[in-house]
Amino acid sequence: MKTYEEYQTNSTPPRTYLVLSLLIPLVLLAASCSNNSDTTTSDRPQNPGEATPEPTPIITTTATITSHQPTTTTPPTTTTPPPTTTTTLPPNKATAITTSGGDISGGHTCALHEDGTISCWGDNRFGQLGNGEGGNDGDRSLVPVQVQGITDATTITTSGWHSCALHEGGTISCWGSNRYGQLGTGTTTRYFSVPVGVIGITDATTITTSGPHSCALHEDGTISCWGNNRDGQLGNGEGGGERSRSVVPVKVQGITDATTITTSGPHSCALHEDGTISCWGSNGSGQLGNGEGGNFGDYSLVPVKVLGISDATTITTSGFHSCALHEDGTISCWGSNGSGQLGNGTGGGGRYSGDHSSVPVQVQGITDATTITISTYHSCALHEEGTISCWGDNWIGQLGNGTADDSSVPVQVQGITDATAITTSTDHSCALHEGGTISCWGDNRDDELGKGTTTLYSSVPVGVIGITDATTITTSGSHSCALHEGGTISCWGNNSSGQLGNGEGGNYSDRSSLVPVQVQDITDATTITTNGPHSCALHEDGTISCWGSNWAGQLGNGTGGNYGDRSLVPVQVLGISDATTITTNRRHACALHQTGTISCWGYNEYGQLGNGEGGGGYDSGDRSLVPVQVQDITDATTITTNWEYSCALHEDGTISCWGSNWAGQLGNGEGGNFGDYSLVPVKVLGISDATTITTTEYNACALHEDGTISCWGNNADGQLGNGSDHRVPSLVVGFGG
Repeated sequence: MKTYEEYQTNSTPPRTYLVLSLLIPLVLLAASCSNNSDTTTSDRPQNPGEATPEPTPIITTTATITSHQPTTTTPPTTTTPPPTTTTTLPPNKATAITTSGGDISGGHTCALHEDGTISCWGDNRFGQLGNGEGGNDGDRSLVPVQVQGITDATTITTSGWHSCALHEGGTISCWGSNRYGQLGTGTTTRYFSVPVGVIGITDATTITTSGPHSCALHEDGTISCWGNNRDGQLGNGEGGGERSRSVVPVKVQGITDATTITTSGPHSCALHEDGTISCWGSNGSGQLGNGEGGNFGDYSLVPVKVLGISDATTITTSGFHSCALHEDGTISCWGSNGSGQLGNGTGGGGRYSGDHSSVPVQVQGITDATTITISTYHSCALHEEGTISCWGDNWIGQLGNGTADDSSVPVQVQGITDATAITTSTDHSCALHEGGTISCWGDNRDDELGKGTTTLYSSVPVGVIGITDATTITTSGSHSCALHEGGTISCWGNNSSGQLGNGEGGNYSDRSSLVPVQVQDITDATTITTNGPHSCALHEDGTISCWGSNWAGQLGNGTGGNYGDRSLVPVQVLGISDATTITTNRRHACALHQTGTISCWGYNEYGQLGNGEGGGGYDSGDRSLVPVQVQDITDATTITTNWEYSCALHEDGTISCWGSNWAGQLGNGEGGNFGDYSLVPVKVLGISDATTITTTEYNACALHEDGTISCWGNNADGQLGNGSDHRVPSLVVGFGG
């Protein structure tokens, strides 16, 4: 019988995170400062001999960035406060950062330094910080601590409750939980709080992890795997039982020329030099593509060739089916086929019918694909000549072929011959054409297709009427707007708040436009931004116009401020003639001026307008219907707004913030209690050389000229990495130099 955790591993695709480059400091900051899970619940057993469940795997091997938002959960009562490590690391610029969510307790983070050392902070119940401490419930470090004995790392990856580092010489070290032997040390020790060498690996070029098993690609094209082997995911011909595992790497059988390896849950696949593909491990949906499997619990202990594929250039997976793009532009798919998503003319018995193919089947009629995109129940391919084909689920016309019937073979999206890009959502899709026109198909219940009729959907692409020179399209809720080459703007869809800007609408009964309508009096827009049922445009001359909902005074024209207030046409934001940037959130907006000053307007219940007024609290009605100047700021270079506060970066590298301060997010040494705020900007303490600032709802971080990082605000789980009073910035220890 499967454990709960292993069932999760089988049924839930792992999340992925990007190992970030130092060349993208803003992303580095966001990753450093937004790991804000506030619940601290542990499954660690009280009896040292009792088994500890492994978390749902998290893989940090692909280019996907995930930003975590704070949660509001209640931490458990602990009898002993978590230890705070006082280790001081030498200055050393970070080059990469990787985060593991672990379980609901918030996980841990590790950073790779320029000199090849690694530092980690956060949860340490299994010694996953690698500093020789930890191993008990509640153990953590609020500051980065140096991983012992590593000075030449080139890559770091975290997964669940352990981490691994690839060294310059091709060796690998791992530390943390070892319940399934995932550290590859040759021992059954429950965990290691310091790195231990993975036995027998000296020439690794890539390492990939999926929960409690890992695999390494060697220079000679062979692959080794170690750890959990319940579903044969180590590929060595052994295992396949509840407690199957290997505490040392074992060679995956029969693979000598791999160029790429990918792991997903309890199975893995390798792309070979000759374009063939081999897979091993779980095969419950036929996902190994070898002609077998397809039943719950099926697996293979050794790699099996995906049948009939010899020239693959790309492999892509979604849910329980996969597709490979071939050199000649054809496509093969295998796995689940309940909606006909394999495209070969079979299946289609329903999403939960169990229909599948355990061998690749050629997607019919496609010979020149350049791109393939897959959703859970349907797929689409873009062809060389600009046509589009789709297949699978079609309940609301999302295949674009003129019917609402599912199709188990590709059907050409009608009338599209020059697409340069395709975008899909759950219920409708749109294509951008070479000439700047736009076509959409699928759901039309809010007239979001812009096609001029009131039908509930369109099963064929319909041109968004009157658009021939689009350079940008933006959507918010059920309306869309396009920016044209000449600086004009057109919008279509829901118009219940006048968000189309054409002088009509504003009531539920006339809530939409069937076709794009030109936003009145705008001929020189350079930027358009939408936020809920209103939009704003920045003009070439530095003025700003807004239209739509105005219940919070967010149009900035001196009117509104009451429920239902709106403007059906753009109105000029008063007093602004030299804006260089506009930033909006749900209830207030701010503009940065050429002079370095800042103006804000809209809601002001926590002083987020920065003009010394407001602050009455939630539902107080405090607001300004016109822009007001933020006090004492004359040299801002950047402004960022987030929910109920804003921050500005100054020319001299200092930072000022204003608004809500209940989590200490203003960084001035005050606040930290519910309802705290500042009506005027306050200087963030101790920062004089910031180059970038990034904010989340409840905390902020600054990147310094020397490569160091400071963070402040919510620090409930040590996510700021500074171990200090969260109301003032503290250096994330170990960065810079």
